[in-house]
This record gives sequence, C-alpha cells and structure tokens, in this order.
Amino acid sequence: MLYWELRSAAALASVGNGGKDFNSIPVLVKSSGTVAGIDPNTYSWWVSPTSAAVDLTTFDGITTLNNLFNTVRLNRSKVDVEFTTQAVFEAYEALAVPNVRFQNLKAADLGFETIAHKTAELIMDLDCPSASLYMLNSDRLEFVQHADSWVTPTDFVRPANQDAKVALILSMGELITDSRRSHAYATSITT
Repeated sequence: MLYWELRSAAALASVGNGGKDFNSIPVLVKSSGTVAGIDPNTYSWWVSPTSAAVDLTTFDGITTLNNLFNTVRLNRSKVDVEFTTQAVFEAYEALAVPNVRFQNLKAADLGFETIAHKTAELIMDLDCPSASLYMLNSDRLEFVQHADSWVTPTDFVRPANQDAKVALILSMGELITDSRRSHAYATSITT
C-alpha cells in the first residue's frame, strides 16, 4: 500500500516551480487541467468524478460518498485509500460509530489511524485541503523515477569565496496516473 502526503492546497493545487515540482494528488485528481497531455474538456472519459456539497451531518452524506466510491470502479480495480481532513474524518466517524471497523493493521503500524469506508482505508491528513476528501486507487498511481538520476550525487565542487565543498543530489521523477477517472474527490463537505 502506498501513501501520499497531500500538503497544502495552495502550494500543490497546480504544478509550480517552473514545472520542476512533482505532481500532487490535487493536480492529478480533479476534473480540470491537462494531465499527461490529455485535455478533459476534449476527452470527458479522462475526468475524475467529483461530488460537491456532501453533507456529513446526516446519513445522506454517507450515501453520496458511497455513490462516488462505486462510480470509480474500473475493470475490477477500485479505490483502496481515502484522504480527508480532521473535521471530515470525525464527522464520518461519528455517523459510522455503531458500525465502525478499524481497517488494515499495516496502516496502523505505519502510524496512520484509519477507519473503513466500504473496502477503502479512510485516513486523516492534516494537510488535506479543507472540506475535501480524495478517493485514490493505488493500482492507478505510480511514482516513476529516472533510472540515471534518482538520488544521484554530483561531484563535489568548491564555490568561489568559500571554504567549503558542495555537491548536488539529483532526483528526477513524477507522480503519474494511467487513469484519472479511477480516482475521485468530494468538495464542500459539511461537517
């Protein structure tokens, strides 16, 4: 099982640093913006399903999340991990208390507190954008690394006017998806 830190929405909502930053989950899992050269305005099959205005103060909110979860099933492949905010996590947990199941012990061993949403692990991430939930299919996400430039040090050099030697450590890679529609997200979640 792979886990990704979402970081802040402002920092990762788009590819920054002149395209040198790695893609983030908020960049890959949304219904707008070109990813892998595929424009979702032209190819609607590429779009990540979304759900806005989920109300987790009633069981209708869980029904909405269940519908979103079922929408992204693709060729027997399904969502296996979900990230959300503390407020959304606690609202879901409060509704599910009579039936709460603590999921996979591997996640707990890594320090993640999880509860089950259908067959996925719901994980609280303090850096998740507010009032949102990301449903991810780890079979459809991959972090690729450049074979010749992954944590590869350069030769040490002496900078001018300094009594020191420095070297760069090069890392070239990217978080990619082969099926944007295999992931989903919910926004404007009321807790």
